[in-house]
This record gives sequence, C-alpha cells and structure tokens, in this order.
Amino acid sequence: MAFLSGLWRWLTKIQKWLMILSSLGIVVILTVIVLLRYVFKEDLQGIEELLLLPAFWLYFMGASYASYENSHISADMSNDFIKNKRVRYIVNLVALLITFVSSVFFLVWSSNQFFWSLSSKGATAIWGIPLYIVYSSVLISFILIVLYNFVYLVARLREWKKEWVN
Repeated sequence: MAFLSGLWRWLTKIQKWLMILSSLGIVVILTVIVLLRYVFKEDLQGIEELLLLPAFWLYFMGASYASYENSHISADMSNDFIKNKRVRYIVNLVALLITFVSSVFFLVWSSNQFFWSLSSKGATAIWGIPLYIVYSSVLISFILIVLYNFVYLVARLREWKKEWVN
C-alpha cells in the first residue's frame, strides 16, 4: 500500500509541475507575441502555433487533476432532492459508474487519435510540430482520468459493501 500511495503522490506532483510549466510557457509565449507585435512592430508568422503545446498540456492536465481532486464540473443536484440515504448512495454510485465508463470511451478515442497522428506523421502547418506530441497530452490525461475514476469507483463499491451489504 505504501508503494501505491507513493505512486499517487508522484503522479499528482508531476501533474502539478506540468500545469505550472505549461502556464509559464503560455505566459512567456504571449509576452513574446505582445512584444514583437506592439513594441517591435513585427509579426512572427505562426507564433500562435507554439501556444498549442502548453495550452493542450495545461488544459488536459488540469482536467485530470480535477478528476484526481474529484472537483470537476458536475451538475449533481440529487443530494438536495433525495432524502433517503440509501437511494442517494445508489444514485451517486451510478453517476460514478457513468463517469468511469464515459472516461474509458474517451480514453479509447484519444488513443485512436494519438496512434493515428503517429502513423500519419501529421504536423502543424508553420512550425511542423508533430501532432502526436500535442495529442499525447490528451492520451496521458485520459489514462490518468480513468485511473482516478477507477480507484474512486472501487472505493465507493467497498463503502457500499461495508455500509449496505453486510
């Protein structure tokens, strides 16, 4: 169990660092764009393409980190309306199961997209950045999202068994 908790902390540290570095990358690139455009009156063709990498990594690492924190956007109002504790628990369990299943679908789609971009050798128009580098952020984040949702689903099922079955 110590190994798993160490792995868990290691994954979240890497995610935090990727989000910090991506944010810094976006700030630096936007600063360069503003300086070039408004101070030096120059326009570097396609510099916005360079924003693609840090923006994708920030967005998708943020999504996986929100999944880790269980703080992603949710429209769950069932706890406000359902008074029966057992029914509320079942509704929450079903919602977690739907979240897990849908994240598995997105993982499959993102892996298909990643491997397609790898085999097609696609790249951005100006800088020639390989698309598989961009799409790797999507794949890695959905791997993490599925992992986190699986762990939370198993934990919820164990709680269910402990609380209601025994």
